[in-house]
Amino acid sequence: MPEPSKPLPNRCGLHYGYTALFPVEGDQGGGPLRVHLNGLDAHEHGSPFSGSTIIHLLRFIVIDRLPFEGYPAREDNLGAPYLVVMCDFDGEDVTDLARSLAKQAPEAVCDVFSHCQAFPFKAPGELAGEDAVEKLAGYLRRGQVETALYLSDQPDARVGDILRGIQLQMAFATFVADSQTVPPGFLKHKFFEFWRLLSEAKQPLPGSL
Repeated sequence: MPEPSKPLPNRCGLHYGYTALFPVEGDQGGGPLRVHLNGLDAHEHGSPFSGSTIIHLLRFIVIDRLPFEGYPAREDNLGAPYLVVMCDFDGEDVTDLARSLAKQAPEAVCDVFSHCQAFPFKAPGELAGEDAVEKLAGYLRRGQVETALYLSDQPDARVGDILRGIQLQMAFATFVADSQTVPPGFLKHKFFEFWRLLSEAKQPLPGSL
């Protein structure tokens, strides 16, 4: 009998699960990077990475040291702090993520990854170069850790589908709350007018809801 096919690593439906670790450079450890990451939510849409139209979730963690479980285990030390990156995005390969970051969030990419060793760009403008996507994709792959068990609650829904669904849900909840005292004869007319306006509404931007 033929062996059952194994699921593709890092993939679930239309989504790609990216995980990576990058050593942090500098003599100040992970402190400056952690301060920068803690301020990302000051952006008007919650994160400067919200400009990417394919990212569902992006999480950064700075690891300064490894936990010590006590004797008889040996204490392990890191040669440098590490930036852990976890990202769920619409795509089939890391190149898709690199392309989106280079074109839609170059400043955010440089502001974060310039704290890491061997980051190949000195300024956001360099991410507009002809080979920038390939260079960034190569860097992202060097730190990548394969995700063997990646699950997604809506694997066939792209970012735009999720945003549109949230928009509809929020608008309908508001409509119901505002229509409690509307006469039945007028409710149908009001609903169809609401639905027409909603169908004409623009898709919300990532991070705006």
